[in-house]
Amino acid sequence: MKARTIKIFILFIFISLAGSGTVSAQKKGKIKTITVEQFQKKVKGSGTIQLVDVRTPKEFTDGHLKGATNYNVLDSTLYRNISNLNRRKAVFVYCKSGARSMRAAEQLKAAGFKVFNMEGGITNWNSKNLPTVK
Repeated sequence: MKARTIKIFILFIFISLAGSGTVSAQKKGKIKTITVEQFQKKVKGSGTIQLVDVRTPKEFTDGHLKGATNYNVLDSTLYRNISNLNRRKAVFVYCKSGARSMRAAEQLKAAGFKVFNMEGGITNWNSKNLPTVK
């Protein structure tokens, strides 16, 4: 009888811990790295998304996705502008190759956003001959 009580107690603790981890993950947001094609499909024609280019201003003026806002992750621009973003809407981030946008995505996730990161960045986007704005 005592062994059964201990097993039930351990099971109860395990379920409690697993459940609290799920809630914490939801509160902190999520990061999902998606392909260029998936990224394009999600941002195309949607005026309600939050599209953030985290490259330098020079890189941004050389060509960016239509509708993107430039918050440079290498300086404090991203940190200063997180409050301008709506936490109820997903944020779509990209950079040149995907490394800086993942860093930005981690910061956005910690701030409570659901984040989509473009795999391979704008380099991958350009390799597919997809449109950019200068």
